Amino acid sequence: MAQHDIGALLVMEGEELVGIFSERDYARKLVLLGRFSRDTRVEEVMTKEVVTVRPEADLAEAMRLMTEHRVRHLPVVEEGKVVGVISIGDAVKAIITEQEMLIEELSRYISENRWSRKGQFSARLTRERRMAPTRALEKLWTSRAVTWATR
Repeated sequence: MAQHDIGALLVMEGEELVGIFSERDYARKLVLLGRFSRDTRVEEVMTKEVVTVRPEADLAEAMRLMTEHRVRHLPVVEEGKVVGVISIGDAVKAIITEQEMLIEELSRYISENRWSRKGQFSARLTRERRMAPTRALEKLWTSRAVTWATR
């Protein structure tokens, strides 16, 4: 996994997601217990109760699930089939990009001196801007290859 810069592997039986094996699983279930990789089957150390997200979920929902379940990789599942994976790194990058866009938009708005009648700043986000979190998640998981191991 380290050689290919992969943080987690989806474990599949045919089209069915049966587990996930992460760097954390390796560290906690192999290294700390003094087990050897060559003597241990993936199914013995993988996480069997996999937290997943639907493709229509937005970035906030994905982040909530990752935080709540303390996971770093979230398979995207549609009608029982894995269609992608989103990592915590992907999510953070998307949020940073979104915030940079918002800062740029607000800075431009301020520099144009557009203030409301009451003297308070009023930001008008376009429809495109409001839809960004949903599209951001979809772009993230569709651009990543799904990697799996067999048990």
